[in-house]
Parts: sequence; C-alpha cells; structure tokens
Amino acid sequence: MINRIKNYNKIDFYMISYPKCGRTWLRSILGNYFRNIFNVIGENIFDYDIEKLNSLNSNIPFIKSDHVNSSWKKHYSQIKFPIKYIIKPKIIILRDPRDTIVSLYYHRFYRNKDYFKNISEFIREENGGIETLLNFQEELMRINGKKIIISYESLRNNSLETVSNLLNFLKIKTDKNILIKSIELNEFDKQKKKQLVNKYKMDKVIGSNDPNPNSQKVRKGLIGGYVNELNSKDIEYINMKLKGCSKLSTIYK
Repeated sequence: MINRIKNYNKIDFYMISYPKCGRTWLRSILGNYFRNIFNVIGENIFDYDIEKLNSLNSNIPFIKSDHVNSSWKKHYSQIKFPIKYIIKPKIIILRDPRDTIVSLYYHRFYRNKDYFKNISEFIREENGGIETLLNFQEELMRINGKKIIISYESLRNNSLETVSNLLNFLKIKTDKNILIKSIELNEFDKQKKKQLVNKYKMDKVIGSNDPNPNSQKVRKGLIGGYVNELNSKDIEYINMKLKGCSKLSTIYK
C-alpha cells in the first residue's frame, strides 16, 4: 500500500486512451522531444518509454500511460474510471471509434492472436466490442478535473499545433525546430520501417518477427480507412450505437 501511494504521488500526468488510438506514437514524439530539450540520452530507453525519462531528469514530467485495467476486454457495462484519474491532470487521446475497432481487430487477430472470429462478430461482442469502446471513450470525456483532449485525427493532420498545445498543457517550453524534428522522426512511414529494424523487432511494444503487415504495431493508420474494411451493415450498426453517445457523437458523426 505504501509503495502504491509513493508511485501514485510520483505521477504528474496520466495519458489515457483506448488501444489503437495513437498513444505510442504520441509518446514517441514526446520522448524524443524531451531527450533533446533536456539533453537526456538514456541509451537503453526507447522514445515511447517516457515514464523512464523522468528518472534521468526530474524536470521531465512523469507521464503515466494507461488503458485503465484492460478495459478494452471488459463487458461494456463495466467501464469505470477510478477517482485517481479525476485528481491528476490528464492527457486524453481519442480516435474515430470505427477506425479504432478495425485496428484493434487486426491487432488481436494477427498480433495478440487472442481472437479468431470475423470482424463483424468482433464488433458485436459484449466484451471488447464496439459498445465497450464507445462506453470507454464516452466516459473518458466525462471525467472531471484538469485535462486536455487530443484526437488521433488532429495528430495526423496538424501534428505541430497539436503537440505544441500539449507541451503548453504540460508547462514545457516549445522549441519549434526541435519539435519539428521529433515529429519528422516519428512520421508514420518511418515508424513502419523502424519496427522492422533488428533493434526493435524483439521489443514487446513495437516489435514483431511476423512478416505479415497486419501483425505490425504500426499498420495503416488511415483516417476513415474503416470504409474499406467494414461492410455497410457493420458501419450502420456502429453509427447507430455512436448516435447514442451524447459527447462522442459531437466529434465523430
């Protein structure tokens, strides 16, 4: 209990998202920026592992990344956020739930290898299907307390402004030239190539020895790509469920 309290007290910010919403990508941009702005090397630490950078320089905020107790596997009615997320400042990452559910399906089918039905069945699962995803994102938007909401789409379309706003929220100075380099180093195509390099292949977060493109951590990353992956009935089903989300439906129509 004492250790848990100590660990909690160390946390400056939570970064919360559903899986496949760009959290690792954002962490990689921040990690590379922090290394350069605070002159930290940390040879055995990957850029995305921003929690460890704080131990090398206390001026780097301790940002705890969290999927909230594997909520993505739970029944849609069991989505709850503990009070700890209300107390601490939060970085909330959202992504179009239609793109998210497609990406998660491929992740579980090809990468985790823990789900083997078709995507139409996956969407309709009570545990981990679209209703779990929608309830998670809807409740996430309802959390009180200090927060910034970042969308995957804004990160793709306007990375510089999006990350600059985040740095302002973190109270970290923005060096535009350094930030541009950090963003460029983590562009989507470069991330795809990076995960196939031997240095990263065995890494449990971004690596994979499976040559199948659908098994890779970084797969397609398209905005609106779900239209090529889902049939009309699946899209209609998701849109119907999405309309019932009072907050989320104002962002994703």
